[in-house]
Amino acid sequence: MTTSEILVTRKEIIKPKIVETLTEYDETLEWHEKIDDFASLSYHFSDLLLDCDHPKTIKFSANSNLILMQFCLDGECSVSDINRKKTYTFANAVHNSIYIPKGDFYLHKKSATLNLLHVYIEEDFFFRQMPDQHDAFNKKKIGALSSIFSKNIHISPRIKSILVEIETCQFEAHLKILYLKAKIIELLTMQLADAELISTVELKMTEVEKMAEVKKLIETNLQESFNIAYLARVAGTNEQYLKKHFKLLYGNTVFGYILSCKMQKAKDMLLAEKHQIVEVAEAVGYKHATHFTTAFKRFFGYLPSAIKAKLMLGGYLSFGLELEFLELLVAI
Repeated sequence: MTTSEILVTRKEIIKPKIVETLTEYDETLEWHEKIDDFASLSYHFSDLLLDCDHPKTIKFSANSNLILMQFCLDGECSVSDINRKKTYTFANAVHNSIYIPKGDFYLHKKSATLNLLHVYIEEDFFFRQMPDQHDAFNKKKIGALSSIFSKNIHISPRIKSILVEIETCQFEAHLKILYLKAKIIELLTMQLADAELISTVELKMTEVEKMAEVKKLIETNLQESFNIAYLARVAGTNEQYLKKHFKLLYGNTVFGYILSCKMQKAKDMLLAEKHQIVEVAEAVGYKHATHFTTAFKRFFGYLPSAIKAKLMLGGYLSFGLELEFLELLVAI
């Protein structure tokens, strides 16, 4: 195994932090982060929380070509090259991957608060995972800053759950290496699948905005039990269009998405080890813990108590990988 195949993070997953190390730079406020450890690593994570009342520019310096997987968890921002000739905008709750050539690039904060998760991936490792005919190879050939996917992708409940699993990883040493590598590949898999889905969707911007409003309402009120008629009224559309357009845009029915959000939130709460099952059930809209347990088992295939028990060596693998299969990931 080559040095670059030893997949560990350059630093531990960073808890969201207020960026305070700011200096005047070209009439903007700037924080400078260097990305320079790919000689021995294939990826690392950076979790940023900017909480200020005015825009800021963050300059990143990379000593080699890389891929940035950017997850905009809250707020709005844009990523640009040094001359700002190419700019890619990110709204709340979307993600994309960006090809970053060696040198400097900028992150421009456009909202009062901004919470991002960055995954920096070594160029060779990323392209080994991509389909042979993917357009990303053309962008690599051109060698300029560009988004891997033509449209930003909405952060699904599954993506959110993967990010939580990365941050709450309890494996150590070699098992942690394998686990995080598997998670990076899982994130990329979901990104490819979701990008393919939205590439076939053609909706008017007004319809996209209506569906996004419904999606946000669902995600921020998981204790509620909405019906289609109510959601359609809130969005200013009819029930038929709501069901049709929501499925087209997000690849799931309205009720399927509600259930997915509730179950993923429940699992995240259980992984955090701060809540009893009855508390989790109430948080996602179940009056009776037994009903929640039944729904959870039907959705995931195992009981919520399995997470609490930490059956897998004190850690947890969301998609049921056996340790023997994890070992095979080393060869990828």
